[in-house]
Amino acid sequence: MSTRKIRITTVAALAAAMSLTLVSAWGPTAAAADRSACPAEPVRVVVSVNQWGDITRQLAGSCAKVVQILTDPNIDPHDYVPNAKAKKRFAGADIVVVNGVGYDDWAQQAAQEYAPKATVVVLGEGAGVQVGANPHLWYGPDYVFLSTRVITGALLEARPKAKGYFLERLASYQSGPLAGYLEAVRSVPVGEPPLRYAATETIFNYMAATTMLEDMTPSAWEINSLDDRPQTKASAREFEDLLKAKKVDVLIFNTQTSDPVAKKMVKVAKGKGIPVVSVTETVPPKYATFVAWQDAMLANLSRALNR
Repeated sequence: MSTRKIRITTVAALAAAMSLTLVSAWGPTAAAADRSACPAEPVRVVVSVNQWGDITRQLAGSCAKVVQILTDPNIDPHDYVPNAKAKKRFAGADIVVVNGVGYDDWAQQAAQEYAPKATVVVLGEGAGVQVGANPHLWYGPDYVFLSTRVITGALLEARPKAKGYFLERLASYQSGPLAGYLEAVRSVPVGEPPLRYAATETIFNYMAATTMLEDMTPSAWEINSLDDRPQTKASAREFEDLLKAKKVDVLIFNTQTSDPVAKKMVKVAKGKGIPVVSVTETVPPKYATFVAWQDAMLANLSRALNR
């Protein structure tokens, strides 16, 4: 039996059929947190990366056993190749949650091999993002909000008896932690004209667009980064000239990269007094939740822009 995928049309139909309230990503929901025991047999969920792992745990509560595959902040998920032991952790999964958009194809392949009956929730497909686009969906607040509904839709399909439980978990998460996260996004300073940034990778672009920062990253550099190609001498020189001319207010640097050219840009920025905000792809161990991680990053960004 081939692995099934949950697409946005499926989840939308599920939501309507089960009276799942659709609200704006920027509006609060009101519901009490459900602290009761799971009314159904817990579902086994495997999540490819921990950016989505904590969100899945929050939504599933005691109605799921959530296994996260990639949690090491020293590993670049783009280059990750799971060994046999990691692949076997997919075995027996009812649901597999992956980012998609070409970011974690290894997880989809492992699911096909070890969990052929599982429902594979491809969040990129649910968000309508095509392969080749920026895959870092968890840095887009609207995508995060939408993904909570997509994941809940899959949980509802897997355990219909727990409908009330999952809907209360979703409402509680949206009106609690997620509402706080969205407020932190809104609190990032907005300049007139817009404050400007450059980034060593496209990881932050969705958040930057949401917070109305102007992207000054040279297009050649950005294309090479998105295509996972080495930077050329010309693209590196253009980026360095941009920083030396102080045409940006902040530099965004992904610390999970080992690219020496990107690290050189950090040195140039610091030498010119341009603040550098470090970001990561996966959630570092020091943060207990996705929201705590994002809140800390947004606070660092706000401080840098207020300098």
